[in-house]
Amino acid sequence: MISNSENQPIKSKISGLSIKSIEFKKQLGKKNNEKSFINKPFTNKKLIKYWGYYLNKIEVEGKQNILSILKMDLPKIINDFNIEFEVENSINKIELTKELDSILPYLKENLNNEKINFNIIVNPKHEKKIFLTPIEKYKKMKSINPNIDMLKKSFDLDF
Repeated sequence: MISNSENQPIKSKISGLSIKSIEFKKQLGKKNNEKSFINKPFTNKKLIKYWGYYLNKIEVEGKQNILSILKMDLPKIINDFNIEFEVENSINKIELTKELDSILPYLKENLNNEKINFNIIVNPKHEKKIFLTPIEKYKKMKSINPNIDMLKKSFDLDF
């Protein structure tokens, strides 16, 4: 059965060996293979749920490097369909950009939304500060626990 432009069925016979039948079968195949996304809005909770499923999938595949990068932060919804993820440095950003070819289709399919965009931001706040000198270490320890100053005085300690 073929339909016209008004989507009303037109009864006609198509030979199984004709060129028209081959074209008709191709069109049916394309329609069946196309995935239709409704572009439904999704919550951060649902995003985190499927993010966790994706992390499990990556872990099973044995991709430990990308897994450690993906575990550094949780994705956040910025606007309707924009997802933001923060990494510590540009190397992590490059690795994550390579993995987007797998992440985006997975999220688009599971969240039923074709409009999802993924932004990777390098955030230097995530970088760990290394304290090299004894004075820097002492100041950091004092900021965590002010009683360290009393300990230093009572034992007459130097840096």
